[in-house]
Amino acid sequence: MRRIRIMPALAALALASFAAAAEPEVVALPADGYAEALRRAVVKEVNAEGLRVKVVAIPDAYRYLMAKGLEPLREAAGEIGKIAFSRVKELHAKHRSSKGKTMFLVSIAAEDAKTHYFLRAQLAGHTEVKTKGKQTIGVTDVKPDLRHETWQVFEQRDEFRGVRKLKLASFRSLEYAVTYRPQAKDKEPVVFSVSGLLRCGERKGVESVNVQMRQLGFANIRDQVVLPIAFTFQREQLDKPPPAAPAEFEAILKLLEE
Repeated sequence: MRRIRIMPALAALALASFAAAAEPEVVALPADGYAEALRRAVVKEVNAEGLRVKVVAIPDAYRYLMAKGLEPLREAAGEIGKIAFSRVKELHAKHRSSKGKTMFLVSIAAEDAKTHYFLRAQLAGHTEVKTKGKQTIGVTDVKPDLRHETWQVFEQRDEFRGVRKLKLASFRSLEYAVTYRPQAKDKEPVVFSVSGLLRCGERKGVESVNVQMRQLGFANIRDQVVLPIAFTFQREQLDKPPPAAPAEFEAILKLLEE
């Protein structure tokens, strides 16, 4: 009996065709609300140093980004509630690099209208994630856009008079996301902190701010640095299962894994 030899290239093509045929053309989308459920799972908030700081820990960044990304697709689908699976695959391609990462959603707002806050570096330079050691982080989704500009800083105390120029980014409130990749062996609590922010109020004879001229005045810049604001997340908080997802959402993730 003659054996039929199938060329590797033809075999690969056949497998690819079979996989494509197995994929659905459209998928049902979950109702909105799951991304919000993930945002409510692990939340810490504090008022400190004249700031309201809120940090939401999301242990599974990929799951959250997919849930959030599906919401506008669901809105576009309207009453039909279904969309081409190719659109979902595009969303997956965009966020698959976040698999295995933990995300923190950060919001910072000044409590006093007369107190101004500044970044001296990029946000990654003011933000730290530590377990046993400092972790490599990524910063995304910064709102509003922050622009570092040159400010004149006047210091006056006792016999000292000085002026310097600093690149500062002024803000009243901001939001941003931080991601890092934990190691499976990590058992230590995770400490998230914001530090090094600069603060200047409008107190006559003590501190002054001229936004139009981009000028700050105070006695000593060291006294204007905001103390670190830190949050500790215990491992049991980060390791617990995520909130239950709609069946349609889990079905989409399963299809993407196949």
